[in-house]
Amino acid sequence: MASSAFEPLGYAGLLKAGRIMSRVLKPGEQGRVARKQELARFVAHRRRVAELSLAATGAMGVIALYQTGVLKHIPEPRIPGFNADKVAGSAEAYSILGIPDGLLGMGSYAVTAALATIGASDRTIERPALSLLMAAKVGVDTAFAAKSVRDQWKKQHAFCSWCLLACAVTFAAVPLVIPETRAATRQMARRCSVRLRA
Repeated sequence: MASSAFEPLGYAGLLKAGRIMSRVLKPGEQGRVARKQELARFVAHRRRVAELSLAATGAMGVIALYQTGVLKHIPEPRIPGFNADKVAGSAEAYSILGIPDGLLGMGSYAVTAALATIGASDRTIERPALSLLMAAKVGVDTAFAAKSVRDQWKKQHAFCSWCLLACAVTFAAVPLVIPETRAATRQMARRCSVRLRA
């Protein structure tokens, strides 16, 4: 078993082969093919989560460049109501130990990307805790993203396009983790049931 699921899997090819083989395989064999298809789908979703997290890391990196003095101004479309400099320089942006939230965001999203890439394609079976950790981290990211949008609206009375980009890709990750989370939860429940009966 490979240590990581992020090798070429031929997801589309596997689905096509599964449809063809399901016509000639026995019921038990069909179940195994369906399981492989499900695991391949989970891996595809994890890749998307990693991509989205890296996109958010990049967006927060732009904010961090301004907050650390590398940039004198955050490039942003000239749209009424948008003022990234104001948002990134607000008190809320330094509310956690005085650390710029751009730097904190970069580290946080890097952790999310790491959790999405850890483990083989069958981690929902062998290491379901990893799937649940990823889901929990995406949940935390989503809560902070929602708070960020609320603060921009209620406290700064201005919006930051880079911050909103990071929030948007964070929200987009939520539906991607749900199927794997359900499968991992079922697997954990089965393990607990076996241990209770032992």
